[in-house]
Amino acid sequence: MRVLVLLVTASLALAGCISAQERLELANRFLSAGELDKAIEVLTAAIDSRPDYAEAYLARAGALHKKGDDAGATRDATRALELQGDLPEASR
Repeated sequence: MRVLVLLVTASLALAGCISAQERLELANRFLSAGELDKAIEVLTAAIDSRPDYAEAYLARAGALHKKGDDAGATRDATRALELQGDLPEASR
């Protein structure tokens, strides 16, 4: 049942029916479940809907790093810092 709820919510996220913040929360649930590809897809939708959302870039950087895409992770972490240089997570 939990998987079905996540999938329905993901469909709404990708269709643009929820906010960027709600997409970030959904992506975090996917990350907790080990669903990296789904998390990255939802985070990309969050970034597409709100290109200035530093937290989404930072979350996607973490997911990309876990997948082994260090170039993509570096790109997104750099963008998060450009958008909001005082993010403590990005400076670690």
